[in-house]
Order: sequence, then C-alpha cells, then structure tokens
Amino acid sequence: MSGGYLWNTTQTPTPTPTLCRFYRLMDNQSIISEFYLRGISGFPEQQLLLYGIFLCMYLVTLTGNVLIILAICSDPHLHTPMYFFLANLSFADMGLISSTVTKMLFNVQTQRHTISYTGCLTQMYLFMMFGDLDSFFLAVMAYDRYVAICRPLHYSTIMNTGFCALMLALCWVLTNIVALTHTLLMARLSFCVVGEIAHFFCDITSVLKLSCSDTHVNELVLSGFGGTVLMVPFVPMILQGLVEDNFSTADPNYSFLGPLNESHERPFLSL
Repeated sequence: MSGGYLWNTTQTPTPTPTLCRFYRLMDNQSIISEFYLRGISGFPEQQLLLYGIFLCMYLVTLTGNVLIILAICSDPHLHTPMYFFLANLSFADMGLISSTVTKMLFNVQTQRHTISYTGCLTQMYLFMMFGDLDSFFLAVMAYDRYVAICRPLHYSTIMNTGFCALMLALCWVLTNIVALTHTLLMARLSFCVVGEIAHFFCDITSVLKLSCSDTHVNELVLSGFGGTVLMVPFVPMILQGLVEDNFSTADPNYSFLGPLNESHERPFLSL
C-alpha cells in the first residue's frame, strides 16, 4: 500500500493525536489510499449464501425498474406527469442500489474487502445524490396528486410540460448540490491510518469517525442538510394524504372529479 503503511488484517489501528501529528510532519495531505469495508458478514460460510440473495434482489430490482421505464416510454397513454416522474423515480432507484450493492457483490466475489479513497468519495456522492432524488421525486409526485385533486380544472395548465421539466431539473440540481457539498467537505479531511468502515459501503457517518481532523463543520452541515432533505418531501406527502382523506369522507357529489382528473391528465408529452 502507498504511503509506507502496512495494513494488518488482524487488528484495526486507532487514530491518535500523536500519530496524526507524526503523519502531518511527513505530509500535510492525507496519505490514505484505501479503506477496509467490514461487509455483510464476518463468517466465510455465510458469504456465498448472502451473495446469492443480494445478487437475486439486485437483479429483480434492476429488471423491475427497467420494465417500468420501458412501459412508460412505449405507451402514449402513460405520457402524463405522474408517470413521467415515476420513470425518473425508477431511474433513481437503479442508481441508488447500483452505487452500493455492486461494490459489495464484487468484494464478496473477490474476497477483497477494500475500497479506494477516491472510490469511497465517489460512492458516497452517488449514494447521497440518488437517495435524495428518491425523496424529492416522491414529493413531486405527491404534489402532482394534490393538484389533480384540488385543482382539477387547472391541472393541465399547472402541470404542463415546461413546469414538469423545471421541477425535474430542480430536483437534480438540489440533490447534486447537497451531495457535492458533503463530498467536498469530506475530501478536505485527513485520514491518518487505514480504518475499518463498519458497513458494506462508504456511509458518511462511519467515514467521519475515521478522520483525525476536526469534523465539526461536517457534522453541522450533515445535520442541517439531513434534516432539511428529510423534512421537505414529507410536507407535500402529508398534504396529499390529508386532501385524499377529506375527499374520501366528503359528499358523494364530488365523485365527478375522478373522471375529470383522468381527462385532464391525458397526454401532456408528445414523444
């Protein structure tokens, strides 16, 4: 391994202030080139079984999402805002599971439970970006249902092609900003020794524990962004649930809104 440090698989070294100062005298930058991933199981006899289970789950998830995207793209009747965002949600799901499971399956297959420093930051970025995209797309789909129920006569005007494209671009931009901020803050930290990540992928909280630098800013940003990203999607979801509950207990004369919504949702895209 580069940097003159030999990784001992029998003992996980613990970063100490003295050791960190010693390494900083040698080099002001991080000399770590890889991390050790604990994986899904420490028992070799379970590795093959878990490998098969996770591989099947990954292939099923991948196939299902691909079929959803193909079905939406091939059927003109599904070219509505709801299915437009559903296709993007399926793509985000594929990216989310591929960012972590593929590396885990590779490590189990090769029995090499390490990940490079660059690979760790890349995986962290992709995991946070696609994970946040999932939440944002669900929020947008909840808003779409809210408009369809509460503003049925203006649905086609509000949820037009331009507005849907704007919401899609906004989701991608915001999630990339959040993920990139966390990744850049992580890249400025120093890692003095090769540490074991107590996970099967580079979880940001687990990696922060291995740093010998001051992680106060990272933790502060993580708490701020994390709370915002988790709470924002819940607002339209809760609003949608309340609206649907009110309409389900309302006067039966409002039943005409159902067919009206369907007529206004029909083609908004001309593919």
